[in-house]
Order: sequence, then structure tokens, then C-alpha cells
Amino acid sequence: MLAALLAGYLIFSAGGGGFAAKLFGKDTQAVVREVVTDPARAEQAVRVLKQGQKDLEEIGKQLEGVVKDFAKADQDQAAGLDQLSPLMQRAAEQRRREQQKVLDRLFELRQVLTQEEWLALLEKLK
Repeated sequence: MLAALLAGYLIFSAGGGGFAAKLFGKDTQAVVREVVTDPARAEQAVRVLKQGQKDLEEIGKQLEGVVKDFAKADQDQAAGLDQLSPLMQRAAEQRRREQQKVLDRLFELRQVLTQEEWLALLEKLK
């Protein structure tokens, strides 16, 4: 039972409802179009946001697979650490990959926006 709680925390705290989900959500695209005055740069920034959203969805699907595998391995709540540890490692690796992708997209977005636009975007996302 403790292992299931730990796995749930690791898997579901991977950012689904956090800053990344908000930043790469569809509402942010409208905000970018509002704060970025150059239409070409605005579209470039929206492409970055869409790719970030796609990245998160892909990783979310992979985490769902880990959750299913975890549930199957521990369905009788008798699985040992040797059975659950590889699944926890997979979940941790997925979380690391998500964080890396989010950072990559943040830096990519930051390169497209001016400092004023970046600050305006962050202010509107509060």
C-alpha cells in the first residue's frame, strides 16, 4: 500500500496541473498573440507552445502505461521491492524527461520573445 502511494505521488506530481500544464495550455496561445506585437514571432511562439503541449501529452501517455504496469504488478498488494523498483525507476525517468522537455521549450520560447513580452506573458499567467 505504501508503495502504491509513493508511486502515485511520483507519477501524478509530474506536472499535470502545474506551471507546465498552464504554460502549454491553449489559453496561453491567446495571451501570446496579445502580448507579442510581431505576428511572425507570435506564431513562432505559438508553435513552441503547441510543441510543449504535445510533449506533455506524449509523456502523460507514457506515465499512464507505468501506472497500469504498477497496478498489475501490485494487484494483490504483495509485490516486493524487486518487482516495484523498476517501475518506480521508469516513472522517475519519465518525470526527468518531462522536466527536461519543459525546460527546453521554456528556453526556446524565451528566445522568441523580447524581455518585455516574456515578463508580460508571465504576469498574465499568474
